[in-house]
Amino acid sequence: MAAVTLQSILQASFAAYAAAQQVPRRVWRAARALMACRTAALGGHVRQCPAGHVTEVWYNSCRHRACPRCCLQRINQWLDSWQQQVLPTAHFHVILTLPSELHELWRWNRQALTEVVFASVRETLLTLRGDPKWLGATPGMLATRHTWGRTLTLHPHVHCLISGGGLTVDGQWQQVRTGYLLPVAVVRALFRGKVRGALEALWLSGRLQAPFHWPDDEVRQVLVEAARQKWHMRIAERYPHGRGGMKYLAR
Repeated sequence: MAAVTLQSILQASFAAYAAAQQVPRRVWRAARALMACRTAALGGHVRQCPAGHVTEVWYNSCRHRACPRCCLQRINQWLDSWQQQVLPTAHFHVILTLPSELHELWRWNRQALTEVVFASVRETLLTLRGDPKWLGATPGMLATRHTWGRTLTLHPHVHCLISGGGLTVDGQWQQVRTGYLLPVAVVRALFRGKVRGALEALWLSGRLQAPFHWPDDEVRQVLVEAARQKWHMRIAERYPHGRGGMKYLAR
């Protein structure tokens, strides 16, 4: 029985799915790349020993970032590189999520909102951890963006691995003094405010694209409604080291 792979699933079902759904161009490009990966459609190359005893034909890889076969080596290289840099201290896994009210803006401004979210995560955590009330030092951080949830619905969120301790302004190591990172409510409120403020600035400067079917004042209404929501975030129990969380980010 042939193994079930992402490529085989796409080859069997994607054409029918795309015919019945509105599939974005980027999804078409990804699906075509994965379906053609390491097949004759992408061409190939021949490997042969100098004496001519063994000849093998190898089909080329698609090298698309969504391809599990092409990315496996790069994932392992990324993981190995960061595991060599992880600090020998406890770490916390923080997850910050955009509310569903901003999903439509995300679809139309993926790059701009990605930059806003990463900047807001960084400023939020560094500001709070730099406060002597919470730590008074600069921690180490590693953040990655996930666009989709486990059910493949749009769910933009950021996973952040942050060290329990950090460096003070005079270069001394300050270890975390308690068993938790930060109060969830404080992180949520500051992150929400920074994201909303950044989006407001983009909108006022004309750098935020509104969906063509929205009325003129819809963006402001969406930002107001998003600010009223209780944004989902989570701070997991601390790890004795950061390697477990790093493996998750790598996947």
